[in-house]
Amino acid sequence: MKQYTPNFDDPRVSARCKTALGFVIGVLSETKSHQWSTRYIDKHLGQQQTKLGKYLRESLLICDSDKYYYGIEHKCKEYRSNAEGIEHLKDHIHHVLPAEAYPTTLTTNYEMPVRDNHLVRHLIEREYGDQLRSGDFDYRESHHRLWNNLQNVKSVYRKPILSEYGYSHNYDIEACAPNIIEQLSRRYGNDLYMPALDDYIIHKAEFRKQISKDFELDVKTTKVFLNSLFCGASIGMNSQFATSIMLNNDVAKITLAKEHATITQLREDIKLCWSHIVDSNQEISRRRKIETNRLLPVNSRERWSVYFKYEREVITSISRYLRELNTKCFLEHDGFSSNQLVDVVELCSRVKLDTGFDLKIEYNEY
Repeated sequence: MKQYTPNFDDPRVSARCKTALGFVIGVLSETKSHQWSTRYIDKHLGQQQTKLGKYLRESLLICDSDKYYYGIEHKCKEYRSNAEGIEHLKDHIHHVLPAEAYPTTLTTNYEMPVRDNHLVRHLIEREYGDQLRSGDFDYRESHHRLWNNLQNVKSVYRKPILSEYGYSHNYDIEACAPNIIEQLSRRYGNDLYMPALDDYIIHKAEFRKQISKDFELDVKTTKVFLNSLFCGASIGMNSQFATSIMLNNDVAKITLAKEHATITQLREDIKLCWSHIVDSNQEISRRRKIETNRLLPVNSRERWSVYFKYEREVITSISRYLRELNTKCFLEHDGFSSNQLVDVVELCSRVKLDTGFDLKIEYNEY
């Protein structure tokens, strides 16, 4: 059978290729696979039953896990981007990209990041341009969180493009999960001193920097690693543990994590928080093992559900406050970007009044 080759001079083909490239460059990772639904991929690469859709999937995606099932605990296939296929396709459609996609006139010496930015910007305008201009974003709710697919775009592309549409004021809730979990445990009677948790909340940057140095991790991985501990992530010699994956299944690093004085104390403090939250019987309905009628341990998913519920209360309070000010904003799970400068002192007072949580919000202008 003759191998299919797209007609890149066809405007419809080149348009689909631009959208597909913007998606895989802006959303997918080259190194770490994630679950992506077939419907979501079809939207940007086209139906896999078509020749072009199949070609784009084979060229741009690497499937690391083809297991999928539907139900309460559904699972999608896992994909990452194919760097070689991306570069190959970009070379085929260079003739349809405008001059501003390059640092100078069309030559073979163009800079890849400039071209990548153009492709991601093309995708965002096509998919989210109307929402960005109006400020009316379409969110769907799942597990107490508000989701918009624009959140999936990597921040290195998303933040500057948001700024171009006017959303240049960026706000993040400082140490959101640690603060909410700590303060929630206080509501349920925890009056004990927690040295490592207090140190993390007060000196977040220094704390993360030291852990990053001790474990030779980048800043982002360090943040994810520490956050995973707040909802009971296990540490041990198991390649399926999320912490083991973040530590590259390095036996020395995993052993260090189990014995590291600061990490050990932090995990004890977190355990203390959750013991008060769970024992309150207000947040989690305990399940029992049918055979023995013994209480089953609370898992990470149940803990995250509790945290997400209160995180959502905070975000709802922020959203309501911004609407009262007629301020356009794009919400993320523990932060937002707005088109106007916001008084963070007044905003934090409003959040405390609405939710009872005493939080700090840090500001950055892009």
